[in-house]
Amino acid sequence: MGKKKTNIKIKHHNYNLYSKKKSRGKQTLAVILTVAAAAVLCVVGYSAGKPIMDYFKNRDQYTSDSSSVWTPPTAEDTSHAETVPPVIESVESTEPPAEEYSLENTFILSEGAALNSGSLNSAIAAAKNGGYTGVAVTLKDADGYFLYKSDIEGIRDGEGVRGALTAEQICDIITKAELTPVARINTLMDHISPSGVEGIKFTATEGWTWLDNYAENGGKTWLTPFNKETSDFIGQITEELSAAGFKTIILTNTKFPNFNSVDYSLLADIGDASKRLTALWRVVESARRAAEKNGAEILPEMGAGLFETEKLSTDAELADDKEKLKNLMLLIDYSAENNTDVYVEAKAFIGKMNALYPGQKYAVLIKGSGFSGSTFAEVKRAFEESGIVVFSE
Repeated sequence: MGKKKTNIKIKHHNYNLYSKKKSRGKQTLAVILTVAAAAVLCVVGYSAGKPIMDYFKNRDQYTSDSSSVWTPPTAEDTSHAETVPPVIESVESTEPPAEEYSLENTFILSEGAALNSGSLNSAIAAAKNGGYTGVAVTLKDADGYFLYKSDIEGIRDGEGVRGALTAEQICDIITKAELTPVARINTLMDHISPSGVEGIKFTATEGWTWLDNYAENGGKTWLTPFNKETSDFIGQITEELSAAGFKTIILTNTKFPNFNSVDYSLLADIGDASKRLTALWRVVESARRAAEKNGAEILPEMGAGLFETEKLSTDAELADDKEKLKNLMLLIDYSAENNTDVYVEAKAFIGKMNALYPGQKYAVLIKGSGFSGSTFAEVKRAFEESGIVVFSE
């Protein structure tokens, strides 16, 4: 009988051949350490993660203003150090010095000096050699010719312009020579401008052009101060010259012509002293306002008429309104009556001005041709001792 087969069951156990089986105590400790590590990671992760999340949510806010970006402190951080007041070093001002401007010692050049650069430079050199610190140039003569290239409508393209330089070029040449520039213009004595500018000349009541004499005797037109066009025209000139850089503009021949008896029946208002005075001041005020737009001043030029009782048709008819006159500085043509003691005579002139025009500001124009070298110096000394500006010619 053969052997009975027995079925044997084999148990298979999954063992890791490379690790040892941990004891129960070690397993418990591992669980505790794992939980603790997870808790620490949660805390640290939240602390670090929240700012990061906030940055990404609001990064536009942080990048829009670079001044708010945090930078780490350096090794030399002194935020907790004692505050020391800053040392302020004195720094010299870089502003340019104020431009000096004085009318003292100004020489009036010959009438055609500014016609071109050659004649102007020669005249300037002569003035500097004579010790003068300023020069005055005539830019509109007694005929009415413009001795510079004006841009005024009705003048710029006409025959009334004789100068080759603009007013700005003339002023620059004088300034670069380190002299004070002054402009001088004839106002109402003008028979040239009416050919290009409407409404500025005297016209008879019948409509024909009035002349100061018969045409065959050289009669000429004049500008009428009664018309607004005239005051506007003079204002345009002073504005143009002041814009070019001239800070002082002398107004000469601001007066009426000498009328004949028949003229009073031909021209309106010339016999009314009040209207005449108002008309003259309209011209002066227009010139003043225009010059002041560019920080300049006007100097009406007057002569012996200041001391005349009857001032009609003199160069001082404006002086019949002394209160208005006080608002301006005048240029007075001075000439001595005799040369016996010119110093004393000049002092007497000053006293006379103080008596008749108290508080009036003025300069004097001494014409050198009437005095010798020594007498000229004495006259000049008399005025300068009293603080009066002297122009020479």
